[in-house]
Amino acid sequence: MFGQGNADIKVVANGEAVSIFGNRCLFAGGDGRGASCGTANGSLVEQMKKLSQMGVNFVACRNALKGQSIDEDSLPNFLIVVVI
Repeated sequence: MFGQGNADIKVVANGEAVSIFGNRCLFAGGDGRGASCGTANGSLVEQMKKLSQMGVNFVACRNALKGQSIDEDSLPNFLIVVVI
């Protein structure tokens, strides 16, 4: 079967891929200052949030977050932190 409710989807970020979560502008929605604070970044997190509300799980590796010096408290609440 296909369609919503018929799949278990997890998007996993580990290694250098977690660096996207270190961009505070990304999760603040962007304030227009600096190259990484544009509206495109804000829309990415909104898309991720909408997908999480539809049942997609976003997962990040705790060790990779530590390796990139990313504070878990700065992450969006829909992101699940695990040890891989």
